[in-house]
Amino acid sequence: ELSLDGWSWVDSDIIPTVANNGYKAITNEPVDYVNYDYSNVDGYDPVTHLITRTISVTVNPATPTIVVKPNPSAEIPGKTITVSATVTNPNNSAMTDLPAVSFSYKIGSGAETAITGNSFVIPENTAIGTIIEVIARTSETSNYNAGTSSANVVVTDCKHETKTLQYDENSHWYHCDNCGADLDIEEHKGGTATCTEKAVCTVCEQAYGSVDSNNHVHVAEVWSSDATGHWHECEDCHAQADKAAHTSSAPATEDTAELCTICSYVITRASGRVATPAITPNGGTFSGSQKVTITCATADATIYYTTNGDAPTANSTKYTGEFTITSTTTVKAIALKLGVDDSEVATAEFTKKSSGGGGGGGGGRPSTPTEPKNPALNNVEMPWSDIAIALAKLAIGSEATIQLNGNYTVPVEVIKAIAERDIKVIFVVDSVKSWKTDGAEITAPAAASLNFIKTASQKHDGLRGIEGIQFVINDTNIPTDLTVAFKAEHAGKFANLYKSENGKLVFVTCAKLGANGTVMLSDVTENGNYVAMLCEFSDLNGDMNNDGILNALDAAAILKEIVGLESGKNPLMADLNGDGKVNAFDASAILKRIVGLA
Repeated sequence: ELSLDGWSWVDSDIIPTVANNGYKAITNEPVDYVNYDYSNVDGYDPVTHLITRTISVTVNPATPTIVVKPNPSAEIPGKTITVSATVTNPNNSAMTDLPAVSFSYKIGSGAETAITGNSFVIPENTAIGTIIEVIARTSETSNYNAGTSSANVVVTDCKHETKTLQYDENSHWYHCDNCGADLDIEEHKGGTATCTEKAVCTVCEQAYGSVDSNNHVHVAEVWSSDATGHWHECEDCHAQADKAAHTSSAPATEDTAELCTICSYVITRASGRVATPAITPNGGTFSGSQKVTITCATADATIYYTTNGDAPTANSTKYTGEFTITSTTTVKAIALKLGVDDSEVATAEFTKKSSGGGGGGGGGRPSTPTEPKNPALNNVEMPWSDIAIALAKLAIGSEATIQLNGNYTVPVEVIKAIAERDIKVIFVVDSVKSWKTDGAEITAPAAASLNFIKTASQKHDGLRGIEGIQFVINDTNIPTDLTVAFKAEHAGKFANLYKSENGKLVFVTCAKLGANGTVMLSDVTENGNYVAMLCEFSDLNGDMNNDGILNALDAAAILKEIVGLESGKNPLMADLNGDGKVNAFDASAILKRIVGLA
């Protein structure tokens, strides 16, 4: 750096060399040419009023840093040793004008022998324990002093049969566990650096080198923009690519904004506002059901509406065509268009006529059929098609609750939206039962069947505990967990779930009830008849410690039981291998199962 105040190097990137004729510096600010005459001053520019001067710079030669790398660092007689070295400038590791290196070796106190081809063979008659010095030298150049460094190779009788992979920031090698030699030393290789991550070596999996500021692997497809233009932004480092000025669609009018034809940025807003939507019919009374249409006089405007009296927004239901109402309803609508002020809200109130009374005879009251209800997303009723649209707008990894309201078949477009956004969804059947699915686990979206029919037909003689619930389900077609709320008095018990197969009840899974009596049973997906038994004990085979999980603690509990150290909490489930005895074979069977061997 230039130490003179008020001056800077003309070429700020230059790296001085030993042999130089000086380097140009320039004043940072114009001189006071109004009060002083600089016309005869060397380097004065009468246009910019800056002064440029050549400054002498004395540069001392550097002594290079040399790191010698014999490979391996210990070997038996008759084997080949490969040699390499890294040479760096101690003052600037980025320098590339480094002198070439030559190698030689010296066995013990013997004479020095030049190495050709970067390798040599240890003579067969070399004694075990002999030290071989490997020497690296660089010659003097215009910018560097002569340099030298060395490393040792130990002659050994070790065959390096056991070794461990090790690494540092530049290279990796195998370290012999017997003699301590470093073997097969090589620089990291493979992998690809990105704008935020270093490359990862394909041998040792160590990150190495530098990031590649030009390799952007996660570039957003959607344009980013501001008043100056648009660009694609890297989602990792936020660098901008493909930056360009906006391209005008056409001058703005009363109802059409001037937009960029590439990214739809609003260059100039329209002078007017979107026309107020027209609701047809515009309210009134009706019997049975009423069809409703909404239109807007502004071309290309998008209409959103509500049917619960709330003010409509861009997050409300999008109008796609005529819809039907079957009860007293307030319809509100708004129309939106990019770059144009929103329309005013249109409102239409519909009142359903009450059914007529009367009748003689039995004096009975006319029955009123139950009106069908839509499912509800987060307590807002809407058709499945609108739920799919709303889910698709949620952030990835969001959570949502859908009240089924008797609509037990979930369309595939809803499941696709859940899967594509990795949404965690709870489908509420009623106040007691619900289904849970995680979009991240859905690999093949399909229409889901979430029907749940309570039954009482299964006999369960011989099962432990009391009956909690019996039910029938269809194949759900997606990964689902089932949540059931039992009475709080059963908190802490296990719900042991059984399925009827060929007239027999077969154990499926179990889980412990929470403090409020609620339990989640995992992976309940298959069509069939089920019964959940509530019991103080888990019916999971092998669950000796009675925690509802098969793990190494159960194996330990069995071993403690059979040697008399401690009685198991759930001995009826301890005979995992089914030989009628509780012994070490059961503990072994548990360990094999939990690691996937059985």
